[in-house]
Amino acid sequence: TDFTMTACCLQDDASVILETLAEHRRVTAIDMSTNALGQTSAQALSGLLSSCHSSVSKLNVSGNKLGQHAGLIFEALAGNSIVYDFDFSSNPQSRVKTRDGIHDVIGRASEKMLQQNTGLKSFSLARCDLLKEGAICVIQGLASNSTLTSLSLMGNFIRMNLQGNLDDSSNCLGWDTQRVAKALAATLQHNFTIRYLDLEDNDCNRLPLTILCTVLAQRPELVDLRF
Repeated sequence: TDFTMTACCLQDDASVILETLAEHRRVTAIDMSTNALGQTSAQALSGLLSSCHSSVSKLNVSGNKLGQHAGLIFEALAGNSIVYDFDFSSNPQSRVKTRDGIHDVIGRASEKMLQQNTGLKSFSLARCDLLKEGAICVIQGLASNSTLTSLSLMGNFIRMNLQGNLDDSSNCLGWDTQRVAKALAATLQHNFTIRYLDLEDNDCNRLPLTILCTVLAQRPELVDLRF
C-alpha cells in the first residue's frame, strides 16, 4: 500500500500521521514531498525508521525543511535494513558553527549513515546545499557501503567552500577540484556496487578527469556517471 500526501501544506502536524504509519504494516511506500516538515516531523520520521512494526521500503520527503535535522533522521536510517529507496532531495541546510569551525550537517550525517546502513539501494541528496565539504563527506561514506547502487548529488554547489566562496586556494582553475576528484577516485577503488552516480549541475565539467580515468576504466559496472 502506498501513502501519498504531496504538496498538502503539511507542517509538523504531519508527525501524528507519521507516528500512525510507523505501526501500519501494510504501508510500504510513503510520499510526503513538497510540504514543510520540520523538527517534530523529523522526530516522527526517526521513530518510523526505528520501528520494528514498519514495513516502509520507499520514503520520499523531498522538498521539505528537514535539512537541519538530518542527523536525527539518518541516525535511525543507519540501523534500518528495510528502506531501499530514500529521497531527501531539496532539503537545504544552514551551517553549524562550533569552536572547531563550520560543519556540514547533512554531509556528516550521510557519511556515518552510509558506513553503517545495509539496506539502502537508492539515495538522493540533490539540491541539499552540501557544497564541496559536504559532498566529500558523502563520497567518503560511500567507500565502505556495499548495498547502494544509485546516488544523486546533483545541484549541490560543490564548487563552493563552507563560507560560500569560490575556493581559490589550490589551483589555477579557481577552486579545489582535485579534492573532490581524489575523494571520488579513492571511493571507487573500494566500492563496487554503485552503478549510477549523478553529479550534474555542480560545475563538475572542471573536475580534473585524469585523476578518475584509471579508476573508471576498472569499473565497468558503473554504467551511468553524470557530470
